[in-house]
Amino acid sequence: MKATVETDLCKGCGACEIICPEVFRMNGGRNDFAVVHSETVPEEADNFCVDARNCCKPKAIRIC
Repeated sequence: MKATVETDLCKGCGACEIICPEVFRMNGGRNDFAVVHSETVPEEADNFCVDARNCCKPKAIRIC
């Protein structure tokens, strides 16, 4: 499974990082948004990654 974040849609709430820190981090910049620090999702984090996608209100997270 692979994850991506469409940064133009991300509102910077940080929920994905809280739910799945194995995959998502906030960039920490002036316009904070989520980034994927592990494009290939570790198998043990699959369910958390899906939960993070489902909680993303602007639907910025893509999983394939």
